[in-house]
Amino acid sequence: GLERLVSLMDAPEPQAAPAYFIAALGGAAHREALRLAEALRAGGVAVEMDHSDRSLKAQLKRADRLGARRVVILGEEELTRGEAPVRDLAARRQEAYPLEGLADRLIQEASS
Repeated sequence: GLERLVSLMDAPEPQAAPAYFIAALGGAAHREALRLAEALRAGGVAVEMDHSDRSLKAQLKRADRLGARRVVILGEEELTRGEAPVRDLAARRQEAYPLEGLADRLIQEASS
């Protein structure tokens, strides 16, 4: 009885799936991804990102394994265009969002 309670207390708490996974490709995109992740976390949204220099395919695979609902894709090209594709992994669709106000929009969508 008591040993079981102690073992449960020592067990790691299961992590909830993140609302967003940010896939960054390139140095400038990685810096922007860090700013976005910080803003989302400040807004109470669970977010993960890859801190290595993996391919987009590898990052999408990791997002799927983590159970992320949506992936924000940031690369040099997206920064130049001023928009970021946001891919819904469950619905298998993607929509481009303007970078301006992106964090606020994602926070609002995560809470609805």
